[in-house]
Amino acid sequence: MAEYTWNDVELPILEAVRQAEAQGATNVMGVVVDATPNLSEQQRINAIISLERSGYVEATHRRTGDGVEHLYMVGTLNEDGRRAVGQWPSNQSPVDVLISLLQDKIDATPDIAEKGRLQSLLNSLSQVGKSVLTDVLSSLIRHQAGLP
Repeated sequence: MAEYTWNDVELPILEAVRQAEAQGATNVMGVVVDATPNLSEQQRINAIISLERSGYVEATHRRTGDGVEHLYMVGTLNEDGRRAVGQWPSNQSPVDVLISLLQDKIDATPDIAEKGRLQSLLNSLSQVGKSVLTDVLSSLIRHQAGLP
């Protein structure tokens, strides 16, 4: 299985691009380099190109005749990038987020017993129905926020 890199590679790059935008920086890559000192130049380039291809950030790159991908410019965050850094709200319903988080936890849990309990919880939530879960989560959020 591929190594999970979101928290250590891609998200810090997106946050650096957001920071560069907020500062009005013209050298976005300089801000990215400062924010990710533990990454090699090639790791940064590969991550930015992947983020661009996935719709998170605007960037200009080109593969040359020698097969090497060259990054020419890092631009602004796209819609998904803004959501990833918390600038914009998620377009997922709270129920979808809960189910996704539970699935991620199931996938990451090595303990078979805990994995089984989490899978049972996920199966139970799935049987309840999305509208009921949405109502329950909305009530919970309002309660936590101190709203009526």
